[in-house]
Amino acid sequence: MSHWLKVQTEIRDLNVLEEALHNLNPDIKLVQNVKARGYSGKTFEWVIRLPGLYDVGLTRPLGFASSEVWELEADMWMGHVERVLGRNCEKLVQEYATIMLERQARRKGYMTRREKQDDGTVKLYVQEVC
Repeated sequence: MSHWLKVQTEIRDLNVLEEALHNLNPDIKLVQNVKARGYSGKTFEWVIRLPGLYDVGLTRPLGFASSEVWELEADMWMGHVERVLGRNCEKLVQEYATIMLERQARRKGYMTRREKQDDGTVKLYVQEVC
């Protein structure tokens, strides 16, 4: 029985995605044109190769076939993906979003500082440079 699910998110920058993956676990790799491990496996243009038995594939959402917008798809059976990337890949989505916000703020001349909270959330402080 297949447990492949799509995670509703948009990945627009693969370099930021690689940085987010490295921040979560330096052993996670982004590889191109391979089969993602999971029930029956599926081939994707990009695969997040996780430690353990299962991977996450990047797929283009409907209506974005020719763009650089990606969403996540993984076999969520037995919590293999969840242990590394969080429920519905929330740790990855949070890290990716934080890096994107930091980069945008710095491009506009602001300094940023992040603070991890006890509940796992991140507080991002943005300050104008004098």
